[in-house]
Amino acid sequence: VFGAPAMEMATCANATASYASRARVSPPAARCVNIRAHMNDFHTLLTRRAATACQAALLASLAAFGCAPAFAQGTAAVIGGALRADNAPVWTRLVTEAGGKDARWLIIPAAAESPEKSAQDIIDTLKQYGAAAEAIPLSPRWKGQDAARLVRDPEWLAKVRLARGIYFTGGTQERITTVLLEKDGTDTPLLKEIRALQTRGGVVAGSSAGAAIMSTTMIREISDVLGVMQEGIEKSKHLDRGLGFVGPAYMTDQHFIKR
Repeated sequence: VFGAPAMEMATCANATASYASRARVSPPAARCVNIRAHMNDFHTLLTRRAATACQAALLASLAAFGCAPAFAQGTAAVIGGALRADNAPVWTRLVTEAGGKDARWLIIPAAAESPEKSAQDIIDTLKQYGAAAEAIPLSPRWKGQDAARLVRDPEWLAKVRLARGIYFTGGTQERITTVLLEKDGTDTPLLKEIRALQTRGGVVAGSSAGAAIMSTTMIREISDVLGVMQEGIEKSKHLDRGLGFVGPAYMTDQHFIKR
C-alpha cells in the first residue's frame, strides 16, 4: 500500500503495506494486513506502538489536506499473493473476522485464468478452516456465464446480503474491475451489495490481483519494476481505477518487489 505523505513502504510475507515513517512491521507470524476502521479508528496487524504512530501520521496528513477520515466499518484484508492453504494465521484470522465457524463466504474468481479451479481452491481452504463457502461464477472466462447478467441477478444479490465475507482471487486485476463496474464507471448492483457487506461489518479480502483492486487507484501489472523505480510511474500505462475497499488514502501493490 502506498499512502499519505511521510509514509514509507514495508513488506510482510504475504502483504505489502505503507506505514508511518519509522514504524516497525509486526512479527513475521502476522502475515496479513487487516485494515478495520470506523470513523477515525485505524488498526493494523502491527505492534501497538507502530499502529499508534501510523494512525497519528495518517490523521495528520488528512487534516493537512482538509480531509475527514471516512472508512467502512468492516474489514479489508489485503493479501500479497501466493497464499498457501497451510498459512493458518491468515486463514484463521479471515474466518474469525467474518464471524467464526460456519461464516458464509462468496468467492469471486473474475481475475483468474482458470476461474473454476481458482474458486474451488479457495472454497476448499475456507472450509478447511471452518467457514462455509461457494463461488459466484463471475468471470469473463467462466464458460456458459454472462457476467453482465450475473451482476444483476437477484439470486446472487440476495446471497451477498446473507454473506459475511467476499474473497477475490488472483489473476489479472483489470478483469475484476471490468465486470464489477458499469461502462460509465458506476457500481454494478453486485458491487453495491459488496460495499454494503463491508459497511455492515463484513470482510472483503483479496490476494494478488484481488489485493490490487482494494485501493481507489489501482496499479496495473508492472513487468519492469526496476524501470518504474528509476523512471517513475506513467499514469496512463501503470494506473487504473480500483474498487476502493481500503479508501482513497492508500494504493496497494501486491508484487512490487517479489511474488
